[in-house]
Amino acid sequence: MPGTPPRLLKLAIRMARHDRTNMSIIIIEGVLFVVLIATGAALLYFVVVQFTPVGVRLRQAQNRRRIDRAAELVCPIHGPRAETDLVRLASGDLLCPDCYKENVHG
Repeated sequence: MPGTPPRLLKLAIRMARHDRTNMSIIIIEGVLFVVLIATGAALLYFVVVQFTPVGVRLRQAQNRRRIDRAAELVCPIHGPRAETDLVRLASGDLLCPDCYKENVHG
């Protein structure tokens, strides 16, 4: 084909399927994005717990549970006991071992 320019006869250069970007760079970018999202969520949780009425309610509930747990360990007759010493009844209530003996054996 003497009349056609030579550039039209050449085949187009094949494009590479990737631009030689290492896969590890893409993975690291994804991991850093997940870390960014987790950090933002942790910061939001911290702000909500420390500076809003919701945080006050959560702390009050936690304190109430701690006080109730400590009050359950004190027998009104025999005094304070360790949690491992108490007897758990079928109903789920805790009972002092001395009170349990008195109730069972009379």
